[in-house]
Amino acid sequence: MDRDSFRKNLLVAGIGSKRADALYSAGFHSEEDIRSASLEELSSVKGIGEKLARRLKEAFKKEDEGDKSGIKLYICPNCGAFVSED
Repeated sequence: MDRDSFRKNLLVAGIGSKRADALYSAGFHSEEDIRSASLEELSSVKGIGEKLARRLKEAFKKEDEGDKSGIKLYICPNCGAFVSED
């Protein structure tokens, strides 16, 4: 996945462009890379930290596990809470 596509996918999850670029530069180039990474690997990226690493894992875990509720969750870029599309 190219950097711009990766950045757009992370913006949906509440990650800004600087942090998305930091993740990309650290070798995380896809959602699968984030799903398969450990919390330690993600939190070692500049600007991510453990709390945000957990949020990333949770955001992409929902899609990975095929959430059957039909509700897609996003992370609010202002407060970090999970919110639905509505």
